[in-house]
Amino acid sequence: MLLVTGRIRSPGGRVASPSGYPVRVHHSTSTPHPQLRICNSNRNRNRKEYESMPHLLVDYDAALQESFDRRRFARELHSLAARTADGVTIESCKTRFRRIDESVIAYDEPGQALVHVELAILPGRTAETKSALSQAILDLVRSHTESVPGVTVHASVDIRDLSDAYVKQVVPAK
Repeated sequence: MLLVTGRIRSPGGRVASPSGYPVRVHHSTSTPHPQLRICNSNRNRNRKEYESMPHLLVDYDAALQESFDRRRFARELHSLAARTADGVTIESCKTRFRRIDESVIAYDEPGQALVHVELAILPGRTAETKSALSQAILDLVRSHTESVPGVTVHASVDIRDLSDAYVKQVVPAK
């Protein structure tokens, strides 16, 4: 089964889910011409199937390699996202870290470091919710990097909606 999460639009451009929530599309590959079954994911949904976001990507400066506890940060970030954004659970969070080996900030003075967090979530959150979540994440970054001696940390957060083409598949362990 392929799980498609996102807004499914009819040929007229309307969202298939009248509630505005994403819909699930079950795709059967057992026939040469697969059949699609669309159901409203807001009613009687299987939570494990619906939990398909958020995706978190944290870019961090190599200067923070030794002092930035990324696993602890991710656990706290997952908890924060679940408390702040409706529909997000800790079990649905997935965080990746990318170390930045080289960056130039402003005039390229020494003692500068960068942390950028990108959060991609299903559409439907208000601007106020996204703003509150951005500020809370920024505060979390600060709490994890403020004790680095001699380093000025430039932190930023961007929250974006996943596109309508977003798909997810979980292959259980055998």
